[in-house]
Amino acid sequence: MSAAELLALQVPEGTLEVEASVAPFLPPDFVADPMRYFDQRGTRVRRGTAVTYNAAGRIDDDPNAVRDFPVWSDPRGEELRVVGKRVNTRKSMVRRSANPFYEYRVMHLVRELGFVTARPLATLAQRGSYFFVTERVEGFRWVQRRKAGLDKAECARIHAEADALMAPLQAALEDAGIRRPWHVKDMIMKLDPDTQSVRAIVPVDWEETRLDFGRLSQSPVAHLLHELRRRTQ
Repeated sequence: MSAAELLALQVPEGTLEVEASVAPFLPPDFVADPMRYFDQRGTRVRRGTAVTYNAAGRIDDDPNAVRDFPVWSDPRGEELRVVGKRVNTRKSMVRRSANPFYEYRVMHLVRELGFVTARPLATLAQRGSYFFVTERVEGFRWVQRRKAGLDKAECARIHAEADALMAPLQAALEDAGIRRPWHVKDMIMKLDPDTQSVRAIVPVDWEETRLDFGRLSQSPVAHLLHELRRRTQ
């Protein structure tokens, strides 16, 4: 993304970078203190609050990391539904790259290659913490299965259908130089309202993505690779 398409806004003890087209939607209380907005206004996507750690003492799983924000609107009344994700800088490829916005940059690269994922909108660095904002992809989240009242057989069917749709997409991604294991928790599913069968999937979690820089350097997105190279090869 070119610098002309981004706005850098100073926030308390930090910097918010946002797509220029999104700036009219930013709520005043978000701009006033984005991290406080994340903590106080965001709604946890997952149940529970307990953070788990691996043997190395790093955060392995944090149910507080992804939050739905209230609907944003611009002066004309148009609405924008967004999700915030707090970055764990000591996990996966984010740690190896030493880039807190590694996942965000990967999502932008993926979209530039013509694949579908959530639209990346903004990044925040504030008080030593980081999060990024994407447009919310509407659909069924795997974490909703209990709330939706699905039994084991229905869950198994949805799981299998999502896996079947992911297989050719994963092959296409790998052929482009984008590799990671995929699970149903990493995607949003579009369900048929009558049969509840999976009609489409949208991958939305990219923090474990490994990039084949040799292959990608020959692609139309080669100019986006410089921010993703550090310590990942």
